[in-house]
Amino acid sequence: MAIQVVSFHCVLKNKLGRVISSTFNQNVMTDGPRDAETLTALVEALQDLEKGEKRSISLSAEQAYGFY
Repeated sequence: MAIQVVSFHCVLKNKLGRVISSTFNQNVMTDGPRDAETLTALVEALQDLEKGEKRSISLSAEQAYGFY
């Protein structure tokens, strides 16, 4: 598998759609391979992304970091 380099922003919302946290105008939330292993669903959703393509990805709490 070829290595992909992507940049993205994350928005964390509650079930009512209220924004809890956002990475816009901030650093992205990952710091390397350790987080990539944690966010397997995110890595899978980014597969085959083409240059310039925009994609909206939603993860459940179980697929991300769990319930707060």
